[in-house]
Amino acid sequence: MGAVILNATESENTILHDIESLLTKKLAQKNVPVHAFQLRKQRILPCTACGSCSMQSPGLCVAQDDQHEIMKAIVNNSLLVLLTPIRFGGYNSLLKKAADKFQLMALPTFACYQGHMIRAGRYNNLKALLAIGIEEIELPGQAKSFAALVEHNALNMQVSYHQALTFKRSQSLGQIEAVIATTLKECCHDEH
Repeated sequence: MGAVILNATESENTILHDIESLLTKKLAQKNVPVHAFQLRKQRILPCTACGSCSMQSPGLCVAQDDQHEIMKAIVNNSLLVLLTPIRFGGYNSLLKKAADKFQLMALPTFACYQGHMIRAGRYNNLKALLAIGIEEIELPGQAKSFAALVEHNALNMQVSYHQALTFKRSQSLGQIEAVIATTLKECCHDEH
């Protein structure tokens, strides 16, 4: 199984591109194939909450956009990595549009998982969620809100491992690399 990287950077020259390259290199050293998507280059329509993906076309969005290729990659791999500038404690709009469609991985029925009532999973390949956020503007509580969002997404996706890493824009790539290397050792462990 491999990894999917969703890079939600809004421009060409940002640290998120450097982080994507770093992740790709580190995962290749572990013989983990990587499928990377630059979300700003993808055509992803917003979810309209029409419910068609539950009943009319189970597991498929009726919108004709690039999310189909992204979802195919996610459900066929075991690690999902989200790279995003943090916006008020959450994902930026590019990643938010893609994440809203993660419901395609769920059945229209409900299940109890870790004491929570959630939509039952349609696929079971995804084992780990790693979200890396860059704080471009430092706001109190922003990193905590980001971590809570990632935790809730991991719960809904029923992954056995999740981690939210928050870095400040001023941090060097070397500092970031050390944290990512340690995190990849945890999330790419054979048990996940």
